[in-house]
Amino acid sequence: MDFEERRRVQPSIDTAERRLEAGDAVLSVGAVFDRMWWRVRYLPPVRALAAVKHRFAPADWGGGTMAPAVRQPVGSWLAPVLASSMTGPRRFRFLGIERELSDNRGWRWKPWGDEWLSYLHAFDDLVADGADSRREWHQSLISNWTLSNHPGKGMGWSPRSLPRRVANWVKFGLRRGEGLPESGRRSLVVQVRYLRQRLGAFGKAASPISVAKALLFAGVYFQGGEADAWRRTGLALLDSALRSASATPASMAGRVAIEDLLDLVQLARLYPGLLPDAHVQRWEQTAARWLAAPPAAAEAAFDAVPIPSMRALAEYGQRLGLRI
Repeated sequence: MDFEERRRVQPSIDTAERRLEAGDAVLSVGAVFDRMWWRVRYLPPVRALAAVKHRFAPADWGGGTMAPAVRQPVGSWLAPVLASSMTGPRRFRFLGIERELSDNRGWRWKPWGDEWLSYLHAFDDLVADGADSRREWHQSLISNWTLSNHPGKGMGWSPRSLPRRVANWVKFGLRRGEGLPESGRRSLVVQVRYLRQRLGAFGKAASPISVAKALLFAGVYFQGGEADAWRRTGLALLDSALRSASATPASMAGRVAIEDLLDLVQLARLYPGLLPDAHVQRWEQTAARWLAAPPAAAEAAFDAVPIPSMRALAEYGQRLGLRI
């Protein structure tokens, strides 16, 4: 079907698909595959395959009740300097606004705004300054999140917060202490399955580097065949993303990308041999190059968000042994 013909028949395909979703009609096989073709033809292979699986495979990301065993790292997680966003057991400050999560409805309280809620669901305080002194708060918060946020529903399952939360929960499990509770590990598996089956949508709505990082963190943290598949997918997605990626120093997106790569370098150090040396070297070189680039803007505009500063990231890179 060429472009002109597609433009002519597209309204009827859209109508039929809406009727199908409502249970009123059966969409022809040809129309289904035609629509899928136009959705995936320009996507990178790893995202195109994920989109096809999501369209035709049953949703099994919530299946199973037991989390796989976790791998033992050779050390504890080393976090960059990051100001705490928790001012009390259930009180948070983001974007210069302090609020209290008085009950479970707060996780979905729309008047607080999507951006503020996305930071709430990301759990950045798990690895912020002084996190060890707030460990009981964090354990309680993780347990509450798993009970209050049903799979696939609400801001907590959006591309803005889910990939970052996956990595932060794994980091929490890698810090000194009791590690991630069993309920948190089970929830983490469900979250990664959800992310994996929606890889096409997440890759467009969030940074592909952050999405790949979440898959790699889970794929290294857990043992088993499913975790190995997450790791392979994460490597392929990150390799594709870095071919065209660039980071603008001092921009929020740039800082996030640099932090993601440095985190992956540290992950490789904690689990020697699990991530290919050639990939790790490329992450080190890319992060060092981005850190060495002259800043394009002042950082003051991002002081109210839980993202490490460029200075903190440079110190983090140096602690990991990067030449900057």
